[in-house]
Amino acid sequence: MTPLSTAMQLLDDMSLSVFSYLQAHRHVSHLEPKEMVGASPVQLGAWEQKNFPCALPDDLRRFLTITNGLSVKWFAPFRDHRVLVGHFSLNSIQDMQKCCVRKFPAFCRAADQHRVAEKPFTKEELPAFPLESSPKHGDVMLVYFEDGPEIWFRDLNGRWSFLAETFGNYYRMLITHLGIVSWQTLFSDAGVDPVQKPWMHLFIPQRMALDESEQ
Repeated sequence: MTPLSTAMQLLDDMSLSVFSYLQAHRHVSHLEPKEMVGASPVQLGAWEQKNFPCALPDDLRRFLTITNGLSVKWFAPFRDHRVLVGHFSLNSIQDMQKCCVRKFPAFCRAADQHRVAEKPFTKEELPAFPLESSPKHGDVMLVYFEDGPEIWFRDLNGRWSFLAETFGNYYRMLITHLGIVSWQTLFSDAGVDPVQKPWMHLFIPQRMALDESEQ
């Protein structure tokens, strides 16, 4: 495969060398990164002004200054063609459009009810912003609770599952799961896509063994 570009090498250095790992993996045929350009202070400031009082978390802000959104796809050979297995995907600041979430506790999965039980809910709606959206699997959302933002996954049934307290933690989860398409469903009641499950067993077998031991 073609060596990583300078921009990709920078991203790789801050991503625990995950892209170098995939580049060298014998079951990976191709990496497909999109050009990376950081968001300007003006763009970040305009977003915060528009969505006040929601301020960008510091770790997300730093990431957006390096690359305003992220798209790195990777493929594996299957029979006579290649298959998209993973997609490191994050929205640009322009695509982080506000939506309002109503009755959040009522749609939170049972395993995460203890998290919302500790939170104050004095308003009918919570502001939320998509970090990644998939019409086939669901949305990764930055949800602004009254005690601060967290990252949650909303599946196609509208059920919420906790992912991470911070963007930095979420990004590490993304790396750990190699960006495999629909990896977030491992944390939901929706269940893993049967098409993706064999790829997960091939590329993240220890993670899948842990998941199955907890069931």
